[in-house]
Amino acid sequence: MHLAFNRPLALVLLTGALLGLSPELHAQFRYAPNNAYLPAQTQAAANTLAPAQTPFSYAPPPPPAYGYPYPVPAGRAYGSLSGAAELTNANAQYQSTIQQAKLQQEQARQAAIDTRRKRFEEMRYEQANIPSPEEIRQRELYTEWQRSRNNPPQTEIWSGKALNVLLAHIQQVEATQGVRGSMVPLNSAILQRVNVSTGTNRGSAGMLQNGGKLRWPLPLTQERFAKERETIDRLTPQAVQYTASGLPNDAVLTDLLAAVKTLKDRINDAVVALSPDDYIRSMRYANELNQAVRTLSQPGAANYLNGQWAARGNTAGDLVAEMTSNGLKFAPATDGNESSYTALYHALLTYDSGVTQLVTPPASVSRLSTTPGEARGP
Repeated sequence: MHLAFNRPLALVLLTGALLGLSPELHAQFRYAPNNAYLPAQTQAAANTLAPAQTPFSYAPPPPPAYGYPYPVPAGRAYGSLSGAAELTNANAQYQSTIQQAKLQQEQARQAAIDTRRKRFEEMRYEQANIPSPEEIRQRELYTEWQRSRNNPPQTEIWSGKALNVLLAHIQQVEATQGVRGSMVPLNSAILQRVNVSTGTNRGSAGMLQNGGKLRWPLPLTQERFAKERETIDRLTPQAVQYTASGLPNDAVLTDLLAAVKTLKDRINDAVVALSPDDYIRSMRYANELNQAVRTLSQPGAANYLNGQWAARGNTAGDLVAEMTSNGLKFAPATDGNESSYTALYHALLTYDSGVTQLVTPPASVSRLSTTPGEARGP
């Protein structure tokens, strides 16, 4: 059946269809306001029936930050290129970090080398300026010699220390310079009261040279010490006789040492009854006696008793020669012989001054120096 085209009917049907469309379709439909297929009255009717819509406008996206005017389309090629670029940047950063680390390591190594060099230079500086042990020993000898020459304490004279320092200096000058001092006479009576030793012990058998007959100090002659005195007076001559014969009796020496120890105990027990001076004098004598008895047990003790080891000589030079040939030193003075030591000290001091004036520079001067190779005088 053929239907004739009715134009007004078509317009009515189209208008109804448009009224039933969704707002989204209305917006799409209004995208072309100059639609040639809709007449003016139809467009007016549609505008009257449809709600007002915002006109469509296109706002392009902002350009990228790096200034490229067009957006880069995402895709497989873009991802590959972007990953390769990031890998290249990371590798460059890694290589830069490695080189910086190597540079810092090299700087640290150079700093360590410089530190070792400075330590070595400091060590050499200290070694060049710190005196050697021998220089220190020479300085100490020089100091002791100066002390012994300049009015030393009486106790150092009576102990034999000052005498031994002067003796050692005189021996050194005479041996190294081949000189002899001026003649300084000595009194033989003084030398008889001077004790000597080999230097292996501080004691001497000088107080036992008179056959072992002891001279007791006044405080020890009291009745409270009578028993100990009698025992010691009985054993001492026996010990001296055995030792002088070259066959010391150990039993006698042991009993004698025990008797001396008992005497020291008795002195300590009587400390309240004795005055301070008497106690000091008594204890000093007991100590000297104890050391003399112990000297008898030393090898060569017979030489103390037969006079072979003794201080003798007509002059100070002869005394020095005798002491040098026998390897002797001065031993401490026994009670009552202090004045003889003082007289001998002045004689040795005079002889030492004469010997020192004969050498230039003095052989006793310490060879210490503030810089290597520079000697320093007194």
